[in-house]
Amino acid sequence: MIRGLMLLFCCLAMLPAHAELSYELLTQLTDSPDELKGDFKQEKYLAEFDTTLVSTGHFNYQRDKFIRWHTQEPIENELMMQPNRITSSQDNELISLDSDKDPATKVLTEIFFSVLTADWYALSEYFFANGEYQNNRDWQVKLTPRHQMLKQAISHVELSGDSLMREVVLYEKSGDITHINFMNLQK
Repeated sequence: MIRGLMLLFCCLAMLPAHAELSYELLTQLTDSPDELKGDFKQEKYLAEFDTTLVSTGHFNYQRDKFIRWHTQEPIENELMMQPNRITSSQDNELISLDSDKDPATKVLTEIFFSVLTADWYALSEYFFANGEYQNNRDWQVKLTPRHQMLKQAISHVELSGDSLMREVVLYEKSGDITHINFMNLQK
């Protein structure tokens, strides 16, 4: 009997310390603060030119209100996303997209807000999820588009983190890849 229990314990100990993820489990594993700020490093691989552009900066958001994405290097730029509008400013030049006039803008802001705020239920509207977590803390998930409109632009998105989102990798159909690391996060 004791020998059998020892054998069972040894077999269980050898099982991998990870499990499949669902949107429900991701919601339990991640913190979704109302406000968050931090630094980012973004590497954008441009397939057509076979080159990678690196940018760094700061971001902050307030849930359902705004995301401010301030690129400092190599060119200063500020991108402000609100639920119904995207505004970009650089060298006193302002570009604004309004979701009332462009439905794609609404989808883009919803997805971006959902990724940064770990709103997994909102992401489930747009993506299928497949992933795993380890040590009851670290997780990785691959999102594949549900809708044809997204499938035309996005191959898949890989997200990873712990209680907060730490890394986003966007694979576009064009071959371009955007890799973003989040650092120095503060709630």
